[in-house]
Amino acid sequence: MVALPNIGLFDLCLGVVYLFLIYFFAYRFQRHKINENPEYRYLLVGLTAKIIGGIAFVLLSVYYYKKGDTFLYFQIAEDLRSFMKTNTIETFKLISTPYQELNEAIYNPLEKYNYYYERTTTWSFSKIVFFFNLIGFGSYLVSSLLFSFTSFLGLWLGYNTLCKVYTKSSKLMLIPFFLIPTALIWSSGILKDTIVIGDLGVLIYSSANLILNKKQLVQNSILFTGGILLILLLKPILLFVFTPFLIVLWTVYSIKKIVIHNKIIIAISVTIVSLGLGYAINNNFLKSRPKYQITHLIERLKVFHTQHPEHPIAKSKYELGEINYSPLGLAIKTPEAINATFFRPYLWETHNLPTRIAAVESFLLFLFFIIVVIRLFRAHFLEIFLNNKEVILMLFFSIIYAIIVGLGSTNFGALSRHKIPAIFFFLLALIILFRSEQHSSKEN
Repeated sequence: MVALPNIGLFDLCLGVVYLFLIYFFAYRFQRHKINENPEYRYLLVGLTAKIIGGIAFVLLSVYYYKKGDTFLYFQIAEDLRSFMKTNTIETFKLISTPYQELNEAIYNPLEKYNYYYERTTTWSFSKIVFFFNLIGFGSYLVSSLLFSFTSFLGLWLGYNTLCKVYTKSSKLMLIPFFLIPTALIWSSGILKDTIVIGDLGVLIYSSANLILNKKQLVQNSILFTGGILLILLLKPILLFVFTPFLIVLWTVYSIKKIVIHNKIIIAISVTIVSLGLGYAINNNFLKSRPKYQITHLIERLKVFHTQHPEHPIAKSKYELGEINYSPLGLAIKTPEAINATFFRPYLWETHNLPTRIAAVESFLLFLFFIIVVIRLFRAHFLEIFLNNKEVILMLFFSIIYAIIVGLGSTNFGALSRHKIPAIFFFLLALIILFRSEQHSSKEN
């Protein structure tokens, strides 16, 4: 059983000290950059949002839910920290030990916990939490704030990069990056999603510099490779969708002199090849992670759905109706899965405060989606799309990932966490299209 962490006077005082240091250097950095980069006027807004999200996550986890994976990660990290007090060298040897070899190690911090949690990503993430706990002196509150700040740094890199491409959308782009309440809460504490969403910001930054700007190639290659490896460690399923996204982006920008129709044909061809490459990687490189291999996913999905009718949060459960667990049967369910990811829970499906907030967000996203679609059909629809190649790829990524999340989640709590990358890119795409349509209308 994982114990709840205590939050006392020491945690509060240390948290205030860290927040003072963070804001002190953030303010100085903002003043240094703001003259040449107007988007930096929003730096403290984004930082404050992430800090508030981290505090909200701590309060909800400790005093409302009182359980969750976050406490397991923290406790494993604390066990490592305690072990380090008497076995420093052995601790760092243990950190370099792969999950598959833990049973042969001198100490296995996962051994005493339920078998359900004994998985590669849990061990990988707990080692990351261990280093945050060292800096945070074993304080759950302080480690959560440090996670929020680290995630903010990655997101800011991505936000700053896109602001230079879409200069007229900098204010609206704050919303998907920093101002969606449920995304803030579920990606601002000690959770894998916190690191993953920040890592996506780093990948946006490094891939844009490598593919579009072609600058600082060594530095950005290191950042890009590190970002990909981090996703592989924490959320491999995301890599299967993100890799084709990046390959197609690179292809489109590498064939600028080719006419637009041929570009589309080449992009589609590269997508197909990328999917084939992903399938090959899936069956070879990920042998140590059979749960992520395509040949196992459908069977695991069936088992997952049949086990979760007895989920303890029964009121938060959602269904997609009767599912035929075959490729064709799952394909038929993709529209419902996409709808569940982007537009559920509905307002009448809520039973507690977190799902009510999620329902309001889903409703507002649906309204914005309708507004954008209507305005696009009234404008030069095809021209706007073809002039925003990144938007097509963002929609491609978000829809594919939305299908995976919609099919793979069975309750709105899990859905709120898992759909963050899909909502992030979907809303970004809508905002860019909305601003492009406005600009097109003014010109006409």
